[in-house]
Amino acid sequence: MKDAWERARQIAEQHAASGSLFVRLVNDGDKVEGVFLGEPHVREVHWDGEGYVECTGKELCDACEGGKRPSLRASINMFVLTDKTVKIFEGSLSWFKDLVRCREKYGLGAWAYEIQRRGAAGSTKTHYALLPHEQLTEAQQEKLSALELHDLERVTAGHGADEEPSPRGSAAKEDPNKKIALDVAEELMASLKRLPAATVQKFLKTFDVARIRDLSARSEEAALAFIHSHAPAPAAEVDPFA
Repeated sequence: MKDAWERARQIAEQHAASGSLFVRLVNDGDKVEGVFLGEPHVREVHWDGEGYVECTGKELCDACEGGKRPSLRASINMFVLTDKTVKIFEGSLSWFKDLVRCREKYGLGAWAYEIQRRGAAGSTKTHYALLPHEQLTEAQQEKLSALELHDLERVTAGHGADEEPSPRGSAAKEDPNKKIALDVAEELMASLKRLPAATVQKFLKTFDVARIRDLSARSEEAALAFIHSHAPAPAAEVDPFA
């Protein structure tokens, strides 16, 4: 019975993750295979206790003036093989260094890669292993090169609900009164329950709703980006030779 419940939990988490704009690896051993597309987007951010805040540079940034060093977050479009959709993977400096090394050794457009989480949910020591998965044919590369990509700068900045969604929301634009799908609403509610009450209130105010299920379908990507930007900060990376 225990095994059945555990398997059901894993399937439910995978189903929830499949509806997200971002690749989500929740538990130790979770993995995804896909092809990296386009150019990466790198930003320097500070964690303010609720979410990531863009660093505006040492001359203008209050956090920098207070002695806080910014951390690096890198995102890139990824065609997920199982979903056959373009999503976004975002990681830390150490993961991005691995990505650069893979690009230099194998190239990104010619290979599908596997990313595997090493670390339990909530662990401050989590890291992501990156390995080549399979080489692509020229025909596969040509087909993938024609795919429409997400605007990484806009999505990772967590823009508001009044902005147009990127490719995935095209159907929602046709009906501005359409409500968000039930499974997506449940995913959002589960994620918001893990955040501080003040952040939940900020979410409701940002999207001008009293209940999550009342959210407009065209606001789906912006809502997912909001939650992603307010997720708990990863553990600080320490250079032992610093």
